[in-house]
Amino acid sequence: MIVVADSSPLVALVNIKQVEILPRLFGAVLIPPEVHSDEKAGRRIAAERHLPVAGTVGVLERAAEQQLLNLREVFDLLKNTDFWVGPALLDARLEAFEQKQAFARSHQPGFDR
Repeated sequence: MIVVADSSPLVALVNIKQVEILPRLFGAVLIPPEVHSDEKAGRRIAAERHLPVAGTVGVLERAAEQQLLNLREVFDLLKNTDFWVGPALLDARLEAFEQKQAFARSHQPGFDR
């Protein structure tokens, strides 16, 4: 899979020393100048072409689903940077992620309820 990235997730991932997550999740990562200079237009064009769009938080959640990182630890690191998403939103996303994971574990075959 090829991913097109802008600078926002790259800066956040570099700041928390998790930039290697992108190629581990997606393989090739491209950063075309058009996306770098105009993020909103890039997202709009991707949506018009029915391409999936994920921000930094979504990428980190996906990496946690694949057990490439500990989401709680990474979100704590993000809270100590100038990342534009506030701590309350990160806490809410973490809670939703953990509930989803707990639900999935409880519905696996052989799980005692």
